[in-house]
Amino acid sequence: MPVTLETFLSQLSSSGIVPEEKLKVVVSKKASFADGEALARDMIKSRLLTKFQAEQILGGKGKSLTMGKYQILEKIGAGGMGQVYKAFHSSTERIVAIKVILGQGKINSEVVKRFEREVKAAAKLVHSNIITVFDADQADGRIFMVMEYIKGDDLGGLLRKKGQLSVSEVVDYILQAARGLKYAHDHGVIHRDIKPGNILVDSSGNVKIVDMGLAKLENQGDEKTISMLTAPAAIMGTVDFMSPEQGFSSKNVDGRADIYSLGATLFFLLTRKVMFPGDSAFEKLLAHRESPIPSLSNTRDGITPDLEIAFMKMVAKKVEDRYASMAEVISTLSRLQTEIGESSVATEDVATNYFEGGAPPETMKIESELTNKGREGNRETVKQVGGKTLYYISGILQKAYSPGILMAARITGLVLLVFLVLLVLMLLMKPGTNVKEEIKKQIAELAKLKLEEEAKAKQKEPLKKDTSGKEEVEDLGKGIKLDLVLIPAGKFKMGSPESEVGRVNNELQHEVTLTKPYYMGKYEVTQEQYEAVIGNNPSSTKVAKLPVSDVSWEDCQEFIKKLNAKTKGGYRLPTEAEWEYACRAGTSTAYSVGDVITPQDANYLDSKIGKPVAVGSYKANGFGLYDMHGNVWEWCEDREGDYPAGAITDPKGAATGKSRVCRGGSFYFNVSTARSSARVNLAPSYRFSSFGFRLARTADVKAAIAPPEPKPDPAAVMPATGNLLVVPFSE
Repeated sequence: MPVTLETFLSQLSSSGIVPEEKLKVVVSKKASFADGEALARDMIKSRLLTKFQAEQILGGKGKSLTMGKYQILEKIGAGGMGQVYKAFHSSTERIVAIKVILGQGKINSEVVKRFEREVKAAAKLVHSNIITVFDADQADGRIFMVMEYIKGDDLGGLLRKKGQLSVSEVVDYILQAARGLKYAHDHGVIHRDIKPGNILVDSSGNVKIVDMGLAKLENQGDEKTISMLTAPAAIMGTVDFMSPEQGFSSKNVDGRADIYSLGATLFFLLTRKVMFPGDSAFEKLLAHRESPIPSLSNTRDGITPDLEIAFMKMVAKKVEDRYASMAEVISTLSRLQTEIGESSVATEDVATNYFEGGAPPETMKIESELTNKGREGNRETVKQVGGKTLYYISGILQKAYSPGILMAARITGLVLLVFLVLLVLMLLMKPGTNVKEEIKKQIAELAKLKLEEEAKAKQKEPLKKDTSGKEEVEDLGKGIKLDLVLIPAGKFKMGSPESEVGRVNNELQHEVTLTKPYYMGKYEVTQEQYEAVIGNNPSSTKVAKLPVSDVSWEDCQEFIKKLNAKTKGGYRLPTEAEWEYACRAGTSTAYSVGDVITPQDANYLDSKIGKPVAVGSYKANGFGLYDMHGNVWEWCEDREGDYPAGAITDPKGAATGKSRVCRGGSFYFNVSTARSSARVNLAPSYRFSSFGFRLARTADVKAAIAPPEPKPDPAAVMPATGNLLVVPFSE
């Protein structure tokens, strides 16, 4: 029986999804329609309702379309714990995805705890290959989580649409997923339900891992709690992609279970078959544990031997026979991606550091140049030793180093491979050079510098700011100014020690030298500054003196381009090394204020402010820079990449890759993300209310005030003074 106009309009009104003024227009036109279904079709055509909304209203479920500040637009799918919807935030007009826990009748304390665990696991993960969680709330007895909305399809759906994926496509997708999982593992989170349906791909080919509903937080919670949360009547996880150990006992599952599931996903995407088909879940679980691993090359053309070996190692029956970590998977897949060719996604791991077994871009470039020049006997030789990669100059370095020199260099940390390769290349190009003697001489000089550096005491207290008489304040017109502080050249320890609270594995501590001074924004770029250059203000909360937010790395580049056109130029984002050096201001503690920071020092999650505050609201650091910790995340110029194991000079980040680095934490994130060494990476198009930026500017070294020479005082690590420069916007 058709729904009457009166019933439909009553349901429409109670749903709250149509603004009152538009509802009045709809009511005024009701005489033109025979029944509620006809009116609903017209509203769909006029884009006042989505098809899903119309169906819900016609079915008497109009009230279910609003959840707090969110309007449900359409159903996306269903997960192990609930339904997923596309939704609209009425205030910010942001499109999001909402995961709603299963219906009220099924909610119990155990399910709620599982849901809370999912939110806790997901909220701590900020990575370009992991879906971002924005919020969690309750409305009308329903618990829901708000996430980033991705316009695309999961890998299973993509495979169904395309019929077949190329080998290079599959390797790209699995490699991206591995990067996201490595980040999760580094933060103590194991997914435990990796499968094609939980890996989304957007229209640009970027992968996003979803559904942390089964995620295990390592080292958190007692065994009783974990057992209770992972032991409902059904098996937790998807058996077609589940590791043998997880299928029979989830108690001791670690990150290698995700490696197995990722390998099973690789098999499915290449063959369109699951590894072990069966009539029942138990039969499949037994097959994962007992049956031989199927061959990729027997079911699909174009499988290289190395890819077959990598797959077999990912899905080995015994945990100890698999790759030990997701980092090893990434290293292998990156190499395979290059070998397979036709890659549609640029690898982000070309610059994998020596700690994880790769060579820096400089080394790879040198290898190519030497080979092209055909210098026989002097080409770089590469050997794999115990899973690690050693790069050395065949026939030169072996003879140049005596055992004593090698031991001394090893003890003092002076086996700087990049330096030596560059040195040898330079010498090879210079006729008549005694390579052996020159290398010995350079090592001796490095050893001398190292001993001098080690003689200096580790400075723990922030440097004191003393800029009296060195500040210049100019009228910029329209009340807008841009303040920059001159940061002196210097040397520091980048990254964090293993003992630092909140540390993650992408913070390998290493020595960095910045050879040139540079300017750094005294404050984060404000909304009024951004609007003065761009002409609009994208920030969610619009106040002139607040930092601009909701800007992507790409937005920052557009701002800088226009700013440089207005001024004398030279503006840019800081490199990651410049950012951390400026943040530390001579300190070596977790924060520039010490190893502990409080809500009186910065605006982060525990400050309970819940939004950005005006720039300069907290005390400046030793260089006179404000809000380096918290408030909003700050984009850096660098691509994301692993740190080198040795010392480096003027680093610029990874040579290739898509993700860009953000630093400093924000009001929306926990205190550990505000540490001086904390780093996250995101797609350059990513925007959110807690992301802004700070400017840097290349210094005119001749005009800049040169940093004072280091004094013999053991505590003197770097100059203590920053110099303020105020630059006007030209009309």
